[in-house]
Amino acid sequence: GVVGVERGADHLLVAVLQVRVVEAHGRRQAPEELAVGDRLADRLLREGWAPLNLPQPWLPFAEGKFPTESGRAELWTEDYEAPPADGGLPLVLVSAKTALHFLNSSYAHLPRHARAEKLCVDLAAEDAAARRVADGDRVRVYNDRGSLELTARVRERVRAGVVAIPHGFWGASANTLTSDGIADLGGGGDFYGTRVEVSRI
Repeated sequence: GVVGVERGADHLLVAVLQVRVVEAHGRRQAPEELAVGDRLADRLLREGWAPLNLPQPWLPFAEGKFPTESGRAELWTEDYEAPPADGGLPLVLVSAKTALHFLNSSYAHLPRHARAEKLCVDLAAEDAAARRVADGDRVRVYNDRGSLELTARVRERVRAGVVAIPHGFWGASANTLTSDGIADLGGGGDFYGTRVEVSRI
């Protein structure tokens, strides 16, 4: 492997820290020669790149040794207990990347692009029926973080128990509702665990 770096002390420090992380995962410890100011750091500053000091071949998980009880990569485990539903609300919110005229949230502020998209909420037919919501109705999507008034679209594109609001809109959007904590398993963002309710206006 190779690491590159832009000229400058700040970029150099970031690159060296990145090397330390990669080495730590490969060897389970960071070797002493990766300290700031050593020959690798000097080479990064002088040449702008340096080979990573990894064992060859570098296959850190070829024999398992994952940080799990079994030592294997566990995509599902019987020992996991899901946390209670967020606020006791029944529907899982996903922010689907379906806005074709936006690039993430770029261009969403431009009238020409915004006119081509529609901020709405997709529901499964059975969830809509249970709430007496028909396609095209105005609905309130809410949780304890906020609420949105949107047009409902009853579609087969989402399964029961899930609602979808398009990704990328500015202002009042899915971000009004999404959680911003840390997931209990894996330590990533917990926004995929956001729960909401939908009611007809």
